[in-house]
Amino acid sequence: MLRLNFLLLLCFGILQSLTAQVNVDVNFDLKHRIGGKETFDRDKFIVLHAGATENDYNNEIGKLDTLMNLYDAFYGRETGRMRFVGDQVSEDSNRMEFADSTSIAAQGASLNGGYAANTAKHPYEKGNLITAAQDVPFYPNGNNPTGQGWFFSSTDTPSEPFGSATGQFMGLFTRDLYGTGGVNGPPRPTYVEVMNEPVWPLVDEGLHGGGTIQDIFNMHKTVADSVKKYNPSAKIGGYTTAFPEFEKLGMQPNGDTLFGQWEERWQKFIDEVGPKMDFYSVHLYDFPSIGGKEILRKGGNIEATFDMIEHYNTLVYGNVKPWVISEYGSQLNDYYAQNWSPFRDWQILKAFSSMMIQFM
Repeated sequence: MLRLNFLLLLCFGILQSLTAQVNVDVNFDLKHRIGGKETFDRDKFIVLHAGATENDYNNEIGKLDTLMNLYDAFYGRETGRMRFVGDQVSEDSNRMEFADSTSIAAQGASLNGGYAANTAKHPYEKGNLITAAQDVPFYPNGNNPTGQGWFFSSTDTPSEPFGSATGQFMGLFTRDLYGTGGVNGPPRPTYVEVMNEPVWPLVDEGLHGGGTIQDIFNMHKTVADSVKKYNPSAKIGGYTTAFPEFEKLGMQPNGDTLFGQWEERWQKFIDEVGPKMDFYSVHLYDFPSIGGKEILRKGGNIEATFDMIEHYNTLVYGNVKPWVISEYGSQLNDYYAQNWSPFRDWQILKAFSSMMIQFM
C-alpha cells in the first residue's frame, strides 16, 4: 500500500487563504469487482444508434474506423431496415393481409448481397444489435398501408391472434434479412423489440389510426411466439415505453387515481406479457424545458422507475428480468426552434452522462 499525501491550497481573494490536506490510499494488490464485473463493458455502454447495414458511412470509412476502432464504439440499435423491407414486400396472394414469404426472401437476397459486396464495412461488425418494428405500417389497425398498398391483418381469433401477420413478417425478417457477417450478410440482431414506442402515438396521441393497450400487449405475445418460431435464438422484449410516468392518473373510467397509469400499463404488461419477454425495454429522456418547465428523469425518477418494475416482477415471478435501455438522453422541446448553440449540446451531454453513470 502506498499512501500519497496531497496538499491543496485554495485561495479566496488576496488576503484570505485556506489549506487542507487530503489522504489518498492506492492499493496495488486489490482488484475492484462489482457484480462479477471487473472491466468496463464498452459493448454495453458505448454504442451507436446505428447498425452495420446503414449507409451513412459508405463513403466515409475513415470516420467509421475512427468511431469503431480509435474510440472503441459498438453498433447498438437500428429501427429503419424492418420498415424499409415492410414497404417493399408483396402481399401473399394465397393469404391476404400477410406478407409473401418469397418476397421477403428476395428482399433478403438483394440487401444481403449488396452488403456482402461492400467489403470495406465488414471489419466493423461490432456489437449486440437491437432491431425494432415501427407502428407504421406494422400495427394492424387498417389505417396504415405498406408501400405496396396492402395492410397487415387485424384479425383476432383463436386460430389467428391479433398481430399474427406482423409476427410472421418479423419472424421471417429476422431470419432472412441477415447472415453471419461479411459476405454472408450482416450479423443477425441479438435483441428484437416488438415495436418502438407504440403506446405514446397510438394510445396517448391517437395518431396513425390509434390503438388500445390491450391490443398492443396481445400483439407482443403473438409476435414473441412467431419470432421464436423462425429465429429461436432471438431475445424478444418490450414494450419500449416512450415516457413511463407511473404516478399519473389512469385513462380508464375507474382508473383515474394516482398510479393509475402504472396499473393500466406496466403492471398489466408484467402480469399478462411478462412470461413471453426476455427483457423489458424503456426509453428515458430529460426535458430541460417543455412549455417553460423543467422535467427531469435522471436521479430519483429513473431509480424509482427501475425499482417499481423490478420489484413487481420479482413479486410475481421471483426474479428480475434484464433491461434494455434502447434510447435515453434529452429532448430539447422548447429549444428545437432555436439555432445550434453550445448550451443546447450541453443539455444533451449532461443528461447522457448522468444517466449512463446511473445505468452502470
